[in-house]
Amino acid sequence: MQPIVSSTALGLEGRLTVYNYNGGPCYQCLFPTPPPMTACQRCPDSGVLGVVPGIIGCLQALEAIKIASAVGEPLSGRMLLFDALSAWIRIICFMGRSSQCEVCGENAAFTGKQFQDFDYEKFTQSPLSTGYGAGAGAGAGANSGGGGGGVACSSVVMGVEG
Repeated sequence: MQPIVSSTALGLEGRLTVYNYNGGPCYQCLFPTPPPMTACQRCPDSGVLGVVPGIIGCLQALEAIKIASAVGEPLSGRMLLFDALSAWIRIICFMGRSSQCEVCGENAAFTGKQFQDFDYEKFTQSPLSTGYGAGAGAGAGANSGGGGGGVACSSVVMGVEG
């Protein structure tokens, strides 16, 4: 699997992490089931401060450059949390790759075809687009990259990821 540099922004907060890099966890390792819809906020309901996606997007580009050029320490197994209101950035560590993961675990049977055909809306029981432009790149197959050893970037301007 190719690495995925993933970011989210909602309100005055942003998150950034790297999945599938150097033995680090994939998205499914950390979030095997979606949170209940009542726990998720959406941009049309909660809004997003315009500079937050810009800041997180710049950091996301930096992570992709670090991976592509094999320099520095990418956020694999860690997540950067940004709070614009209090002007702090924290980095938290989380568990490594799960051996029981349906996508990348020891007995994973998840294929590239299943990845491309994955129905994210059905999985989350939520539409990806509400006509407000949110959710660019949110679908699991939306950034499959077409193969090769590239780096995929996924930006989600919704709070579904955590």
